[in-house]
Amino acid sequence: MLNRQRIILYMLEKAGGSASRIQLMQWTFLLRQETPSRGGSAFYDFLPYKYGPHSFQLDQDMGNQVKSGLVRAPDDKTWSLAEGSLVPPAPSQEILDAANVMHQYGEMSPQTLIDSVCSRFPWFTINCENPGRRMLERPTADPAVYTIGYQGLSIDFFLNFLLQSGITALADVRDTPWSRNYGFHRGTLSRLCESIGIQYWGFPQLGVPSGERTGVDSEQDRETLFCRYRERIPREQSQFLASLAEKVRDRATALLCMESDPSMCHRSQLANLVSERTNLPVAHLRGTS
Repeated sequence: MLNRQRIILYMLEKAGGSASRIQLMQWTFLLRQETPSRGGSAFYDFLPYKYGPHSFQLDQDMGNQVKSGLVRAPDDKTWSLAEGSLVPPAPSQEILDAANVMHQYGEMSPQTLIDSVCSRFPWFTINCENPGRRMLERPTADPAVYTIGYQGLSIDFFLNFLLQSGITALADVRDTPWSRNYGFHRGTLSRLCESIGIQYWGFPQLGVPSGERTGVDSEQDRETLFCRYRERIPREQSQFLASLAEKVRDRATALLCMESDPSMCHRSQLANLVSERTNLPVAHLRGTS
């Protein structure tokens, strides 16, 4: 079990064994924001959602805890420790910080807790279901051909970075749009993007087939691969290239692949092809967790 999961179970225990999902989400957010340990090096990242800060990874972890039998979900608003569940120990500093968060905020009602968090962290209100809670407007990026790689990022950090960058659409240009990292499989990514108002489009036709990537080890190999790509795509996939260019003209769209460094990824070549058709500059986005 990961340390972050142990901390979640500890917070549930300190809450008397049960808490609303909104409360647990806010407590973990405050642990990340307001304590020296920040929950540890692999703790949750957060993004603006319906009731303020949210972590899809935390949802996934709790779902796994329900499957394991350590946690119950008596309804779609509550998480509870299963009867007889023993909370595994976690690092002392993180537990001390979690205890302080629970001492300060554990008795607050969900409504009061949301009000407190939203008033102090206005960025996380931009997607609130209640328009009256929104304290900031969602930004929109200037027209450009944006690209981004998700390597090394959590799904929550990645989506929050897109929102902060003003991206309103994601064009997945992976040939095989799946990943072992939670959130980056095409189906899950599409669903999560939709839930925060980012349009998702799949363009596997504009990816590089895995067979062509095999054995590409040197800079010369990569340049040869990219040269073939630049020649092949306009000739064989002109329809999809034109469609992507049209979407990029219409809204702030980021071309998505895995590699963090765009110079190591075919998306840099594709961005140049789209730029030639739209007369828009290329802008490579990248955040660090």
